[in-house]
Amino acid sequence: MIINSHARQAPRYLERNQFWKGAIPDTNVLVTSCIADLEAAVAILREREVDVIASLGGDGTLHHLVNAMDTTRCSATILPLAGGTINGIARAFGFSGRSDQVFLRTLIADAMPARQQHMLRLEGAITRIGFTMAAGLGFAAARSYAVLPRRGTAAVIRSVVMAATGRLTHSGVEIALGSTEREYFDLVAAGTITEPFLWFRPFGRQPIGSAELGFTALKVPRSGLLLGCWPMLRGDSKNPGVQYFRAPQTQIDRCDGIVFDGELYEFDKTSSLILKIGPKINIMDAHALGRF
Repeated sequence: MIINSHARQAPRYLERNQFWKGAIPDTNVLVTSCIADLEAAVAILREREVDVIASLGGDGTLHHLVNAMDTTRCSATILPLAGGTINGIARAFGFSGRSDQVFLRTLIADAMPARQQHMLRLEGAITRIGFTMAAGLGFAAARSYAVLPRRGTAAVIRSVVMAATGRLTHSGVEIALGSTEREYFDLVAAGTITEPFLWFRPFGRQPIGSAELGFTALKVPRSGLLLGCWPMLRGDSKNPGVQYFRAPQTQIDRCDGIVFDGELYEFDKTSSLILKIGPKINIMDAHALGRF
């Protein structure tokens, strides 16, 4: 198990409810306080040839975990425990319950079934893998959220509303849709999982295929987005300024930054990114284990 000591729910487990005690060896419970610690923890667990790595943290913890596993060629199955603030990725995979209950129920299961999940790979200004990213207005909204003194669902909604009503300064990006010429959009989002942001379904209603990325590209009308914001987030907007599409690879240009699994990456405004299908990772199958 890897525990991010800075994750929102980690202190209560570390101080009052160490549910892993007696269930797994203490030497395989690694508490981290920075990315370097996490990378070192992955290397240790890979050397010990563990089959499953439970991650107690939030979306950012999972983001850095899969990158460390990719770098070290660690093929262990990930059990995402919702120990952060939003926990969008853990929820997307069906692990929205309390971390202690999810962990212990998984441990006593007759089998530990895993599913394979394609990752989103970025190349260019950065080289990283992850689950979902957004640029343009999405980056501006995430940056607005990051500086709030109190975070959580209400703060997420506040930042979305600010973006929807045109109150956030942002830089758009250019992207080619299929074989067409490049177009300017205020927001581009991409991912490989269907519902990465709580109840939002930003990549359309159709399931994302195993070898393709889901995309949303958005042009903001002068009047703002508020009236069309909810259908867009639920994946069924009829607004002509919103486009959903699928592709194995594309490129975005003039990108000043992205939010990638909740982590912010800032670039200069001339940066380009190639978005493509990345490697597969193994994730514990919540549906096979039963509802959490």
